[in-house]
Amino acid sequence: MRYARHPISPEILDQPPPNKPALELSLLGSLILALFRLGSVRDIITPQGFHVEANGRIFAILMAAFDGGRRWVDVPRMVTYLRHNGLLREIGAGRMAEMAATAATEAETVEQAKLIRELSARRRAIGAGCELLRFGYANNLAAREMAVRALETLGATV
Repeated sequence: MRYARHPISPEILDQPPPNKPALELSLLGSLILALFRLGSVRDIITPQGFHVEANGRIFAILMAAFDGGRRWVDVPRMVTYLRHNGLLREIGAGRMAEMAATAATEAETVEQAKLIRELSARRRAIGAGCELLRFGYANNLAAREMAVRALETLGATV
């Protein structure tokens, strides 16, 4: 007896998720050098949209500064803030210097935010696909329940 096979390709599962850490640093550098630019990207991306968790934390700090009425931040003040709040070791002073050195131009800022959002959506879609695999192999869900959960999972990614 032959069974239909739906192989899972190992090379697909072994790939890193879509990400561009250098792009994230460039965007953050742009925001640090001109915090007012955050107003044009805050509705495009969230701290959770960054692949590198430390970059998301920096974005959250910048959002808090912006929401607090600040319209400028600089690298030395950010390093001092991170040191004072015990985050410098986690985030790294070198990352701050790299942000400033690779900062995007004002014209690039919105496009970079959109690309970061797109990469984040792709990572979430991949995560949803992994959930579907788990549902399929769990054998404890009815097919209809699997479909409902799959749609719920995918709905959160759109």
